Amino acid sequence: RDTRREVAVLQQQLAARDEQIREMQAQLEQEAGRGDALVGAAAGDGADLAVQEREQQLRQFKGDCKRVIETAKKQRAEYDELKLTCQAQLEAAEAARAELQARLDAALCAAAAAGGGGGSGGG
Repeated sequence: RDTRREVAVLQQQLAARDEQIREMQAQLEQEAGRGDALVGAAAGDGADLAVQEREQQLRQFKGDCKRVIETAKKQRAEYDELKLTCQAQLEAAEAARAELQARLDAALCAAAAAGGGGGSGGG
C-alpha cells in the first residue's frame, strides 16, 4: 500500500522544512549582527540618516524573515498532522491485514481439520 511511501515522503519534506527553518534563523542572526555592525559604523561616522535607513532595512528584513519562519512553522505543523493521520491509517491498515491473516489461518485450519478428519469422529 502507498501509505508507507506517503509517510516516507512526508518525513523527507519535514526534514527539508526543518533545515530551511534552521537556515533562516541562522541567516536572521547573521543579518542582525551585520546590521548592528553597519549601524555602529554609520554612527561612528555621525551619519544619522544612514543609521536610520539601515535600522529600517534591518527591521523590514527581520519582519520578512519572521513571517517566512512563521509560515514554515505553520506548514510544518500541517505536515505533522498529516503524518500522524497517515501513520494512523497505516496502523489501521496493518491491523485490518493482521485480522484478515488470522481469519485466513483459522479458515485454513478448519479446512485442514475437516479434510483430514474424513467425516465425523475418529480413533
